[in-house]
Amino acid sequence: MVEAQAMLSRFDAGDVSNRDLSTETRERRRFVEEYAREVTAGGWSLVLVTEETVGWHNPDGPGVFRLICEAGRWRGEHARRKIGSSFEDLQDALDWAGEFLAKNPVEDGDSS
Repeated sequence: MVEAQAMLSRFDAGDVSNRDLSTETRERRRFVEEYAREVTAGGWSLVLVTEETVGWHNPDGPGVFRLICEAGRWRGEHARRKIGSSFEDLQDALDWAGEFLAKNPVEDGDSS
């Protein structure tokens, strides 16, 4: 999928920034994992990509941040609380998660 979009962009077609991410199959989850690693920031570590969850943890403590899919919408969860807006598009949710992780680095003593 990503390769096809890159090729189309060379001919001024397609949108390389839109990755059409999905967790429906193991192969598609691999692309989600790659993209999630790209947006990971703030010392967080990606640990999990399933059909309904993308999760990060603090490698030096107990902090956890997750994106959870409920009723077809992705929403953040931190310290067992739902946070932020919900997103229909997984890429939008991952981009938002990357911003959240950058603004809430684990170096700040995350103990959630």
